[in-house]
Amino acid sequence: MRVWTDDTRAPDQLRSEVKSLVARAYRATARPEPPPAATEEVHPITSVPDIPSHRRGGLGRALDSLIADAGDEPAPAHLISIDLAASPVLELIAVEETATGVTVRAVDSARSAAEAKVMGGPGAINPAIVAAVAELLGETPAPRLVAVELRDTDVASVLVVTLELADTTPAAGAAVVQGGMPFTLGRATWSAISSARI
Repeated sequence: MRVWTDDTRAPDQLRSEVKSLVARAYRATARPEPPPAATEEVHPITSVPDIPSHRRGGLGRALDSLIADAGDEPAPAHLISIDLAASPVLELIAVEETATGVTVRAVDSARSAAEAKVMGGPGAINPAIVAAVAELLGETPAPRLVAVELRDTDVASVLVVTLELADTTPAAGAAVVQGGMPFTLGRATWSAISSARI
């Protein structure tokens, strides 16, 4: 199922509300248990009063063809599509520098965003990437970045990250290097935290 929103509500909150609504609707329309055998004698209806047939008119007339046609139209450009069946994936890591400092911003495919301030010099960018991705995944407090290794193979370069979660659980993840190192580190961190949750 696909739902379009206008980005006025948090996608995660909206996703859980829609799933809850669909579950309630399913339970309401599910076939009820057959009633227990009746102990009283049931008298069948022997005659049904004549009900005159009515033509459909007004707003209900040809509604089925309108609804069918509406499904073929593309979604309006100002709406955001959220696929409730698919798990979100990391889509963006941005290192933004302003007059007030450096911030790492992470965005996933459900349009959720998280930010982490870079505290310190250039070596503090990697922990900030880990913190932003962890916040995006709801992993708080942020894991400690233990190690980052780049391994070259015959097929591709792979970035391996090792983390220590807040409860001291070790986690590791990897990502093939495609694009810049901040995004690759973000994908490896996403992989590490996601695998630790299984």
